[in-house]
Amino acid sequence: MADDAEMTLIPSNTEPATGSGAAEPPKQDTTNIFGRFKKKLLFAEETVVFFKHLSILGLVGGVIGTAVGSYFQYVSWREEQNIARYKEDFATATAVFGDVASTLSTAVNLQQILYFTFRDAVDAGVDKNDDAFQTKTARDTYKSYLEARNALRERIDALARKMEIYVDWPSDRNRDPTVQRSADPLNSHSLGEYDFDCAKYLPNSTSIETLKVDSIPKPDTMASLQVDWRSTKHHIVALQYCFETVHRLILAARQWAGKSPVTPEMMNKIIRDREKIQAAFDQLVERLNAFMMLTMWRIQDIRLRYQTKNYLCHLFPVARWCA
Repeated sequence: MADDAEMTLIPSNTEPATGSGAAEPPKQDTTNIFGRFKKKLLFAEETVVFFKHLSILGLVGGVIGTAVGSYFQYVSWREEQNIARYKEDFATATAVFGDVASTLSTAVNLQQILYFTFRDAVDAGVDKNDDAFQTKTARDTYKSYLEARNALRERIDALARKMEIYVDWPSDRNRDPTVQRSADPLNSHSLGEYDFDCAKYLPNSTSIETLKVDSIPKPDTMASLQVDWRSTKHHIVALQYCFETVHRLILAARQWAGKSPVTPEMMNKIIRDREKIQAAFDQLVERLNAFMMLTMWRIQDIRLRYQTKNYLCHLFPVARWCA
């Protein structure tokens, strides 16, 4: 029983203590709560700023990507336009060259055939024989020669302008089509006014660099006319002028082929001028060859002008050094 009494005197630890001496419950740390809340706000703000910057960068990147894509689409479109323009310019220049070269070479060759047939007939002593082979050949050639010569004389100015428009201009990389320049004074009549010497003023067709400009003085004046051997137009104007010079030299051969009487004086003159006429024919062939060489170079310049550029040539500043 004593043990039971002692046990009742021991206070129980499971009951809360009361009175002034009892322990107070622990208080919550409000500073830590606000600190954690502040950190969450700062994290949220940083997240918003990050996504905001990310959106701006995405927008800028999208604009740049669109601009780059549009640029290369434009480059592709421009190249397609250049190819189409090149095909048109190249085809036109080639067609014009074929027409003009055929007209010139036909007239020059028929002129030579007519004269050399006459010379052979004279050398063979059959120039007065209407049944001789040379005589018949010359008279058959005479009609074709007149037609070719008349066609050349009638069309020379138009042919010259066509060569200028469709060959000289498209092949000139330095020409600005928006700038209107003064008209070229050279034509089929101006060379005679300036006393053009066909034997003196010949183009050097060794290369395009050797084709220079000749200054033709006008007799009894200070004026001069520029003949540019780098121009296909100037070539054919000069060639037609010299062709007419030879046409007058072989007057006796033309009269003989046309069944017109030839005086002894005219016969003797054409015989004496053999070497001069031969040299004139050689010069015409040289001029014709120079014209054809220059035209081929100019057509090649058209091809180079419109050639497709590589990727680096479209980038700045490399493009300025691309051909």
